[in-house]
Amino acid sequence: MDISPIKLMQMKGKLNRFQNAHPKLVPFLNAASARMEEGSIFAITVTSPDGSKIETNLKLSKEDVEFLKEAAELSRGTF
Repeated sequence: MDISPIKLMQMKGKLNRFQNAHPKLVPFLNAASARMEEGSIFAITVTSPDGSKIETNLKLSKEDVEFLKEAAELSRGTF
């Protein structure tokens, strides 16, 4: 999968805006990433404005943990 440099710069700008709009998310993810290891359960719940929910979870594999750590490095501006 090829990502163009222009698209990458656009995504970086969108990521910065998202982080500014949700300032609690990055500190939470940083704290959570320190605890993520193989076998950890990653649970996600989305609640719509009408109150309906959808939930899922996954048990992290070694590869999942490696991917999440690399993604975190990208979000810290290494790209």
